[in-house]
Amino acid sequence: MDNAKYIASIEHMDGTVKTIKEISIFCDLSTSPNVGDFIEAFKELGLDMELKDYINMVFVPVDRTSNDHVSIRIIRTFKDLTYSQKFVSKRK
Repeated sequence: MDNAKYIASIEHMDGTVKTIKEISIFCDLSTSPNVGDFIEAFKELGLDMELKDYINMVFVPVDRTSNDHVSIRIIRTFKDLTYSQKFVSKRK
């Protein structure tokens, strides 16, 4: 099954520091990333997050007491048209 690659720009709020980062999300060619895909991408980064605000796409840590991360907000998501699963498979 082929996958599509999406790039998401996120605003990572860590205490008083706000940084903009990019993460990669892979999903089926016929779909676009959903909330579950974002949560899975955060888990791959070692962050256990849950959705707090659906309209603004703000995620917060599940365990807020033992976590330094305050919130992550999805700024924008776009499809990476330069990514080809078939090309990646042939290189391996």
